[in-house]
Amino acid sequence: MRCVHTTQGKILFVAESVTLAHVDTYALNLILCQAAGPWWQTEHQSNLVLCYDGELVLDSEFGRISMQQGELVVVPKGLTYRLSGVDRALVLSMQRHEQPGLPLPD
Repeated sequence: MRCVHTTQGKILFVAESVTLAHVDTYALNLILCQAAGPWWQTEHQSNLVLCYDGELVLDSEFGRISMQQGELVVVPKGLTYRLSGVDRALVLSMQRHEQPGLPLPD
């Protein structure tokens, strides 16, 4: 999946996401992140974000976290955040999602 956000013909954010695995009600995604991404909110449960390669910035209402290769951040439930690749970053993310036939536990 490729996500390109533009304004007035300028590319603001490019992200390519590939789901590597589904584990019960979670998805493990690999994301190629370049520039500033859209804002996301963790609604159901905390998410894990691992900077696999490159440099990454995580912005939230609490401020900015700079991440280097190998650093992991837990994004708490209910937090609004966005990811930005300093130049280009590969990100592994574990996110909760609905799978057909599997209920989401509370």
